[in-house]
Amino acid sequence: MIFCFLLNNVSIDCLLIRCCHSLILGLIGCLLMYFILSLMSDELISFDRTMSILGYSLLPIVFLSFLNLFISLKSWIGFFVSILIISWCTSSAVRMFETALQMSQQRWLIAYPIGLLYACFVILTIF
Repeated sequence: MIFCFLLNNVSIDCLLIRCCHSLILGLIGCLLMYFILSLMSDELISFDRTMSILGYSLLPIVFLSFLNLFISLKSWIGFFVSILIISWCTSSAVRMFETALQMSQQRWLIAYPIGLLYACFVILTIF
């Protein structure tokens, strides 16, 4: 949640998003990922661990928001940088969940909803 607050502070300076949008998205996203992972895994994961992994993997989007202060991300360069950031966030979160829950066979099933969650954060950051 600290990185979510940091994302809000950088983005509010650039007048891109309001504080409540990303916090609600983060909370609902963490809650839904907790339920999905609980249903898919044989091992239990706590809600705070889910929030920690998703929040830690949000850090590249904070860098993207900081980059948006200097260059506009509403161009082709911004599009490609955003795709790279989404891929980076998704791969780091999937690797941590895969290690924590021993779910190497379900890697792509975990990656899809996580990628969608981080894509929503990037869309909030760009627009």
